[in-house]
Amino acid sequence: LQGYGKEDRITRILDSSNILFIPVVNPDGFVRVNRYDGNADPNRSYPYPQHENANPTPSIAAIMKLFASQEIKASIDFHAFGELIMYPWAYTHNPVESPYRSRFDALTSNMAQANRYTYGPISDVIYVAPGSSADFYFWRKKSLSLGIEIGDDKVPSPSHFPTYFESQEESTWRFLEAIANMA
Repeated sequence: LQGYGKEDRITRILDSSNILFIPVVNPDGFVRVNRYDGNADPNRSYPYPQHENANPTPSIAAIMKLFASQEIKASIDFHAFGELIMYPWAYTHNPVESPYRSRFDALTSNMAQANRYTYGPISDVIYVAPGSSADFYFWRKKSLSLGIEIGDDKVPSPSHFPTYFESQEESTWRFLEAIANMA
């Protein structure tokens, strides 16, 4: 944000977009150094088309409440391990309908040019993962929602964080610019 008003790229994005940044979705799990929220994995806690009445974990219920109160055009959910840029669907191998598939492909292809990550539907590039954030946000509001797996270590050493952050910088800029251009 220090570049606002001085650097065209950040100024254009912030002049046309509101950006919400949620550094930790599951703060209780973060403090306990445990990914679970109670006894459930919050990463598989969202409702999805074949399980509309899923009971989300408390942390995901709070995020869903925030999502419902905002006009969210797009989202990125960062995770560790895999070097992947992924979009819906996660719960099925069936592709998202047109024209969304081409929009997701264009966006993720452009992002992947920056970091050489593999990109595509979650169920194709990693595995079927019912209850993902990307599926929920796309399903409910047609948001361009992505899941990104960073780096090559499931539990990265903090000494690797700067390298992982740098690997996402240009890719994330491209995401933000694409979304700002939707305004």
